[in-house]
Amino acid sequence: YEREVVLVRNAGTAKEYVIMGYIDQCFRTDDQKLTVLDFKTGGAKKVADYSGPDYNQTRLYSHALSVTEGEEVGNTLVSLLHRKGNSTIPGDKNVLRLEGTIEEIPTPYDPEETEEWLKSFDSVVEQISDHITFYNKYFVD
Repeated sequence: YEREVVLVRNAGTAKEYVIMGYIDQCFRTDDQKLTVLDFKTGGAKKVADYSGPDYNQTRLYSHALSVTEGEEVGNTLVSLLHRKGNSTIPGDKNVLRLEGTIEEIPTPYDPEETEEWLKSFDSVVEQISDHITFYNKYFVD
């Protein structure tokens, strides 16, 4: 990876948690804005996954860069290296191999949209924390 990013949520409260990730590639364009690039492998069916509204990895990276480091992000995208197969056993008929096609999939970053998504994520994290607290109280301690 090229760059580690950390996003602290609910800082200074009992509900504080951290999202950490690793950006595959991050570079400045001529206008000094950052481009955030995430490399993936997969078949043509993956294009819909990475271009859809539920793919948030590059958006989270961009949000961390913006909120935590004050960076201005201009472009976010997935670079999908098309592949076939999934076996790592040499000679297997489904051995993993790249096709040679690279597809750039835009994953636009909108700060307000990302913050709204993160608010729902905060709720899930809180529920998980409550379940862990309950489990530890009654089954571990």
